Amino acid sequence: MELKKMRCENCGSMLDLADGVLFCSHCGEKLILDDEAQNINITYKDEARIKENEARIKESEANERIRIKELEKEERENKRDTKIGLITGLGIPLAIILAIVLYFSISGGVAKHQGKISAGNCSDYVDKNYEVVVTQFEELGFDNIVTIDLDDAGLFWNKDGTVESVSIAGNSSFESIHYFYPTDKVIISYH
Repeated sequence: MELKKMRCENCGSMLDLADGVLFCSHCGEKLILDDEAQNINITYKDEARIKENEARIKESEANERIRIKELEKEERENKRDTKIGLITGLGIPLAIILAIVLYFSISGGVAKHQGKISAGNCSDYVDKNYEVVVTQFEELGFDNIVTIDLDDAGLFWNKDGTVESVSIAGNSSFESIHYFYPTDKVIISYH
């Protein structure tokens, strides 16, 4: 039999001969010579190389699954950061808009109260000297102020010259959120 240089059908490397078996030192392919028919038959591959390749494939698949999970996590974080950025980006303009809305909802708007006066709370004037209260209403801009002497000073706990009640335009339970025209009638009742 004539020996020729042979190449591995699997990887194309040169085959080596040992103990009547041809093998590829590169990929582990083993071949047995059949002298009678002068054919080369592939009988088996190197099991160690197969297991090594399978391990590499499994490792590669595991790494791919890990990378996919990392990409999914990164995508979720990007979506969350986008939402936070959107909220943060809108934060200042939104705060300004909310402040304006809050101002107009509390005060009722500048135009609504234009030319009107807030006198504070009616309870702020009770038990104070009526002359001081009259001066305060004049300074606020009211020009129709009437005083009523109840003529009951000294009775029980009533102190002379102190305010019993104040009403503006007929409202004797006004608060700082109420506004009145300067021409509305202010009645100050005192002891």
